[in-house]
Amino acid sequence: MANNQHRLTGITLFSVNGSYYDVCDDVSYFPGGATREELGNMSGPSADFGEKYQIGWIKAKLRSRGNNSVADVAALDSAHVVVETASGKGISGFPMYCVEPPEESTAEASFTVTFKGPVTITTV
Repeated sequence: MANNQHRLTGITLFSVNGSYYDVCDDVSYFPGGATREELGNMSGPSADFGEKYQIGWIKAKLRSRGNNSVADVAALDSAHVVVETASGKGISGFPMYCVEPPEESTAEASFTVTFKGPVTITTV
């Protein structure tokens, strides 16, 4: 049984290529895999389905500080993204790329970023 007595509740660590960023909202992810779509025919819906592979992704709302640049995050390619949750779950992806340029909110001093690529999930 793992020793979880020193874990902090509600703290999520988020790093990209070894640089840590403050998470100011939620982090979500999809490990990738097949998604199913119902196949219809001329007479209406049927019980048939088709599978299509969807690539994994990690999405986070991060705090914008003076030592990190939104432009640098947007330009990342082949990045190593690591998320460590308070419950001990680890989510990592490599090689990952930034999907679209993050929009920075000056009122909240935050930006939302989405990385796509292979995602691996580990538990402690």
